[in-house]
Order: sequence, then structure tokens, then C-alpha cells
Amino acid sequence: MDYFIDESGQTGDVARLNTLSDFNDQPIFCLAAVGVANEFSLEQRIHRLREKHGVRLNELKSSARRERPEFTYDVVKLICTERYPFFMEIMDKKFFLATHITSCQLLSPIRGLVADPRTHFFQNLVADYLFERLPNAVFAKFIAACLSPSHETLSTQLSALIDFARADAGAGDVAAIVVDLASTALSDYEEARADGHDNAFFDYLPIPDDNKHQKRVWILPNLSAFTNIYARINLKQKGNLANVCLIHDEQLQFDAILEISKQTAETLRERADEMFTPHSDFNFRKPASLSFASSTKSIGVQVADILAGFCMRYVRDFFADRANVNPIDHQTYELLRRFTNPADAVGVNLVMSSSWARALSVFTTHGM
Repeated sequence: MDYFIDESGQTGDVARLNTLSDFNDQPIFCLAAVGVANEFSLEQRIHRLREKHGVRLNELKSSARRERPEFTYDVVKLICTERYPFFMEIMDKKFFLATHITSCQLLSPIRGLVADPRTHFFQNLVADYLFERLPNAVFAKFIAACLSPSHETLSTQLSALIDFARADAGAGDVAAIVVDLASTALSDYEEARADGHDNAFFDYLPIPDDNKHQKRVWILPNLSAFTNIYARINLKQKGNLANVCLIHDEQLQFDAILEISKQTAETLRERADEMFTPHSDFNFRKPASLSFASSTKSIGVQVADILAGFCMRYVRDFFADRANVNPIDHQTYELLRRFTNPADAVGVNLVMSSSWARALSVFTTHGM
């Protein structure tokens, strides 16, 4: 089986998006993968749907299908009811930043310590707090520390985080926990610096990647989404990916980084038992291959684009102006949610705050 992959929602470096309020009108990123055993058969089925809905464009770009929501619904219905395995990572970019502050500074993974559901819950609790309460000005200081790593930028950011949480009386115990964690991080950093580790600030920031132009990039949502989808496919395939090919839409800027990201994920095999990933499997015993294809030549990539584009716009519009979302779009998302099965990793994975995830689930279940 081949898994076709495409994304929607500006794939670039989150740290370089300087409009934190709306991330240049693309606050949501989505990566979609669709498993296809016979691409020609899928193309025939999609062709019949094109004829039914009068779709004439050669390439089925999701952005061009907004005027035909019934077509998108039928494509999603085909994927779900015919049991094409699909994998979606729907990510709120601001929450994604919050998870990086949490994992890089406040609750860093400890090598050799096995993660468990309690650890996972606590990490989400802290990330939820940062997402819901932390001002954009403090997020901006974290971004500044990523773009210009130094003693000054890191100290300024951690101090701002401590000052805000200390003054945030309305958040109760969680704010006090964040004060304690951030104060410990700053103290540990200062101690390391006093011991002669002049570049210790790097230990509290995300590791950057170099694109093919040797330009550093930080916090790429598509890397995290891609590696998690890869691990979810590995769980679905029960660890046997020897005859599986991942076919990603052409990535002129990030193809080499995706290759490295895939290889890095595969090296986590020895540490898979330390990771709490109940709906994915990072023990890659027989890795898949990775190639890139033009969407104009691959119906599989085009279908992945339709799914990714729909989910990106639906979640963005749901939280921006829920009352004006087309009812058929609610039905389309409900189909994806209903055919999600965490036991075999198929379906929608929401990388967003707990309150947002609950709002989506409750509305699609009871609100239509």
C-alpha cells in the first residue's frame, strides 16, 4: 500500500510568522495521508464523482473546491466508507508553540525515564495553560530567543514567563506550577552558565534545521506532523513497512529536512519504550520508503490535499465564526470524526488545547 501525503495551512517556520494573533490568517496547519492499494481504481472512483458534481479542473486543488462542498463531502464519504486508511494531524500553531515551551523548558523529557499517562496529562495541562493564558508578548519573546539564541534572549523570555504566571492570580494552582517550573529552568540554566557552559541557552530551545539553502528554520509544523503520521502508519501496519511507500507532495524547500526527519524518527526505535504514544508506534522495524510526487500527476496526492485543505479551513472557520459554517461542512467533518479509530491509529488527531478539542467533538456530536 502507498500512503499519499499533502498539507494545508502554510508549511513554513512557525517562529518566523510575526503575526501571532492569526498567523497570517492561517492559524491551523493540517497534514493528511491516505492509504491506497490501487491508485488507478481510486482515480476511476474520483472521476465518477467529478462527473456527478461537474468538476472540470484537471487538478483537484482543495482551494478550488470551496464552492462545491458537496463534492468534498462525497470524496470524504468515499474515503471513509470504502475504508481507505486516512491519517490527519490538525494542529493549532499557537498551541504548537506552547508545547515547545513546555517540552524544551518546563517539562523536558528525561532520558531513561519511561513516560506514562500521568506525565502526558501533566504536560497537556501546562501546555493548555500557556495557550489559554500566556500573552502574545511572551510568546513573541520565545520566538525571539529561537531566532536569536543568546543568554539575553533566553533570560528575558523565561523571566517574562515567570513574571506573568506569578501575577496570574486567576489561574490558581496551574500558574503556581508554571512559576515553579520556569524558575527551576532559569536557575538550572544560570548554574550551567556559571559552570562554563556559555552556550547552555541552546538546551532550552528547539533544535533548528537547515533547509537546502543552508538557512536555519525553527518549529516546522509539518515535521512534527509527518513523523507522527509515519509512526501512526507503522502502528496500523503492525511494524511491517517493507513494502510501503510514503509519497509526499513535492516540497521544494523542505524535502531534504523531511528525509532527515524520517531517518531521525527511525532511530528512536531503541527509545520507543520510553515514549508514551498509545496511538502510534515509533519502533520502526522495517522502514518505509519516501518519495515526492507532483500533485498534478497523482490522484492520491490530490485526495490528500482535499482532506488537508478541508480540515484546515473547517477548524479555522469553526473557531472564528461557527454560526456561518456551511452545514454540509459540519457533516463532512463528522464523517472524518466518526471513522476515527484510535485503536489502529486511523483518523483525526487534534494537536490543540483540550478545550478546543472538546468543543469540536461536542459540536459535531450534538450541535448539528
